[in-house]
Amino acid sequence: MNLTRRSEPPASPRLAGDGGVAPRREARPFEGLTIVVPAFNEEESLAKSVAEMIDAASTLRVTLEILVVDDGSTDRTAWVASEMAAADPRVSVMRHEQNRRLGAALRTGIAGARHPRIILDPVDCPLRPEEFRALYEGCGRADIAVGFRDGRPGYPDWLRFASSIYHSLLRVALGVRLRDYNWCCGYRREIFESLPFHFDGIIALPEILARAHRAGLKLVEVPVGMRPRTVGKGTVRRIRVWTKLAIDLVRLAIDLRVRPTPRVPALAVAGAEGESP
Repeated sequence: MNLTRRSEPPASPRLAGDGGVAPRREARPFEGLTIVVPAFNEEESLAKSVAEMIDAASTLRVTLEILVVDDGSTDRTAWVASEMAAADPRVSVMRHEQNRRLGAALRTGIAGARHPRIILDPVDCPLRPEEFRALYEGCGRADIAVGFRDGRPGYPDWLRFASSIYHSLLRVALGVRLRDYNWCCGYRREIFESLPFHFDGIIALPEILARAHRAGLKLVEVPVGMRPRTVGKGTVRRIRVWTKLAIDLVRLAIDLRVRPTPRVPALAVAGAEGESP
């Protein structure tokens, strides 16, 4: 795994399972933000999307990092990301030598994040200013701000139906009722010091939410819109992705029952909205 940065970041916290736990910190207003951007074969859209993320997130007026995790791309994604990092000190790049999927990319991003608040944002749907604000402020008053979509624009009918069935199964299997399980979220980085997640694929996102709920952490839902992909084709349309997702859902449901999740003291401070100035 390669790392490209304009300057050396402060040491990141040890993640659960790394052999130790870093000291905890109280939630504070105006904390810096790392936006983790997993990217796999996104050479056509990456530069434009990251530029839009910077413009939108800059309205928060907090210290900002865009951390692109190139997940073993076979096109020029890594080169595009490196060029952006060379031109803008707010952009950093980490790279997997092989494709390891979304959960692994998020885990890498968490380990490399400079700042205590983290937002996951996909290349194909850069968030708008009000959406960044909702997630940033949400993980000031809760441990995880869970973004939810009202619809699935750009999805064909079969994909909307499959998504609806999938979310219904998740509500039953995971034991936590949410409006969305697989969308952009805001996280307090400290929770991952004590809260492990084990899956590498798309199912890692609901796994984090289920384990956080079982650990006694506070979740808050915030509306985060979705816009149709305009460049390339998303992997969610591939039948083999859904087959793998179904298998992972069964595996996760079993894993949650046989592998205990430790209780974790909530990190959000009551009354601390963490709003940007």
